Amino acid sequence: MPWNIQHAILVPYDFSEHSHTAVEKAIQLADDPSQVHILHVLHTILALTPGGFPMEAADDGPRIEYAQKLMAGEFQDAGYAGVVRSVWITRKNG
Repeated sequence: MPWNIQHAILVPYDFSEHSHTAVEKAIQLADDPSQVHILHVLHTILALTPGGFPMEAADDGPRIEYAQKLMAGEFQDAGYAGVVRSVWITRKNG
């Protein structure tokens, strides 16, 4: 009996060949490319003063935009139409 995907497939993406292969496999398994969600996670960058005390966090906007641009370039072919691409930033509590 064939496996039938009815829900979203989340694929963690780190720009490696292995993660690209995982995206390809997810597209093959999905009924529709829109079920495939590619997620790249950036770590929070915390700037420190010369004394080692935390300063305000670096502006994440340009980092997110750059990662989104890279992902758009990686998945620009027609076979990726409909695939959902996201970039998130990790947040450290406390």
